[in-house]
Amino acid sequence: LPETTCWKTNTHRDPRATLTTTSPAVPHPLTHHNIPAEFQAIQFVEPKFWCDISYYELNNRVGEAFHASESSLWIDGFTDPSNNRRFCLGQLTNINRTSPVEKCRKQIGKGIHLQYVQGEVHAVCLSDSSIFVQSQNCNQRNGWHPNTVCKIPTGCHLNIFNNTEFANLLSQSVCIDLTIL
Repeated sequence: LPETTCWKTNTHRDPRATLTTTSPAVPHPLTHHNIPAEFQAIQFVEPKFWCDISYYELNNRVGEAFHASESSLWIDGFTDPSNNRRFCLGQLTNINRTSPVEKCRKQIGKGIHLQYVQGEVHAVCLSDSSIFVQSQNCNQRNGWHPNTVCKIPTGCHLNIFNNTEFANLLSQSVCIDLTIL
């Protein structure tokens, strides 16, 4: 990210628009019959946390990572260290905080609501200011450049991640790599 607090989107699409998505064609799935003998199948284990969040000011990490285990999570500029469903940035201190960063932090306000439902992550902007999200999963689904940064205006939402689509892409990648062998 640039060292300022402003970002531009490099897409002309409106992220509030209803988007129709289709899953990409998936090559034949790997089975124990078509995996080379030198490879071993690894059983997938669902992680304890569906989301880990680290907060940065410019290039410096501030505070500890926040681990989300509840399906709903609010990230805001207030203080409430006792609530495990909220990551409150207002409680984080930084002795090297600059004036531009302080101005940016004042814009966070009510922040963002992230919700993990049936393998999808939805982001809703609750702040009085727009939020900006870069999600390669979302960008791939919508045919945008992988590095596109999407603007989510106040009161709007965007589906930023889909486990099924990610699993399909991962499966394609594994199948393509095995064909090289």
